[in-house]
Amino acid sequence: MQLGLKQLIEVGIVLLAFPLWFPICAIIYLLIWLEDGKNPLFIQERLGKEGKGFRTFKFRTMVPNAEEVLKKVLAEDEELRTEWETFYKLRKDPRVTRIGKFLRRTSLDELPQLFNVLLGDMGMVGPRPLTAYHQDVLPADVRALRESVKPGITGLWQVSGRSDSGTEGMKKWDPYYVRNWSIKLDVSILVRTAFVVIACKGAY
Repeated sequence: MQLGLKQLIEVGIVLLAFPLWFPICAIIYLLIWLEDGKNPLFIQERLGKEGKGFRTFKFRTMVPNAEEVLKKVLAEDEELRTEWETFYKLRKDPRVTRIGKFLRRTSLDELPQLFNVLLGDMGMVGPRPLTAYHQDVLPADVRALRESVKPGITGLWQVSGRSDSGTEGMKKWDPYYVRNWSIKLDVSILVRTAFVVIACKGAY
């Protein structure tokens, strides 16, 4: 009952805020396209509720040939390879574009995922949707809890360190969120997210 109310509230908020966030999306889309003339959207298969795959939408923050660049960098630099295998992110990522750095610091690259909320694949709050290879490194009990709810644009992991807390943070905070979920907790996370984004804390 409450989970149905959660979805209804989240979709309602996204629809009501549409006149605010859609023009911002349009401007960012144009700026990315002007930078290199390539598709401004990054669409990737992620795992959602019950482990089902779906396509997430984000603004592209990397160069078009990002996969090739990553393979080359990881093959040549052992330190970066270790960082990637630990966090699945690089603090100083050579693939990130100029506008991409700004979008990541401000989390504006996540805005297109509001369409995922409208499509019913995601909620505003929940565990972050992961790729299959990232999900597989988590313990079975953590995976089961994460897959029992819809993934979210933001969550307890993001407001508890985001990229700085890495996979260990997901192991701690995602199960806690699922076990202790309430609408009050979601509201608290949304408020804390606003402060984290404004401070550009933990994002890279």
